[in-house]
Amino acid sequence: MKEKIREVTQSQYSIKVLDTIFASPLFKRSDFIERTGIPKSSAERILKSMLGGGILDTRRQAKGSQPALLEFKSLLEVLNR
Repeated sequence: MKEKIREVTQSQYSIKVLDTIFASPLFKRSDFIERTGIPKSSAERILKSMLGGGILDTRRQAKGSQPALLEFKSLLEVLNR
């Protein structure tokens, strides 16, 4: 997964991203940005590339003031076995 994240995100923050999504596989965008400490514009680009690259999925779409909930589905599947 480390190589896939590095390849998909093309980011210097790939290890920080990996550590964060393994520590919390279900999260809001704002939580991801806060936990990683990555600048917001970079974090948004990284999240978009991971969603497009099939690393992350959207569990719940944003609705009104309720933010979207993202998930690292492959880890959650392993945990739920």
